[in-house]
Amino acid sequence: MFVSVERETDGTYIAYNVTGDKTTLIGTGDTFSEACEDFRNSVAEVKESYAKRNEEAPAELYEKITFHFNLASLIESYPMVKIGEFVLYAGLDPAISPRDKDGNMYITAEQLVHIEEGLHKLGKELASLKIL
Repeated sequence: MFVSVERETDGTYIAYNVTGDKTTLIGTGDTFSEACEDFRNSVAEVKESYAKRNEEAPAELYEKITFHFNLASLIESYPMVKIGEFVLYAGLDPAISPRDKDGNMYITAEQLVHIEEGLHKLGKELASLKIL
């Protein structure tokens, strides 16, 4: 089950499934982790509800849950990461990330893969640092 997690304007997080025809679930929390945990609780509660009625729950409730962090929320949540610099670090040309009139950035699926790979690379580099 593909679940999108976004940061709300009040600083809280919301997680919601974007796949599945029969069930729409949400989870909320003050942190990314809390929203994910609340989403998992929602799945469990819905499964339990079906079981109490002796009904078969939709198959999507048994799919592996993968949480995906919305790029705009990522930028808002980690303001210390300057997107212009990071896009260069990830090997992308910052000029190919068009913005709408409100400043929202639109990227292609291919660009998103490069950004994710760059985040993982940076995470590994940071995790290997030793400060003396």
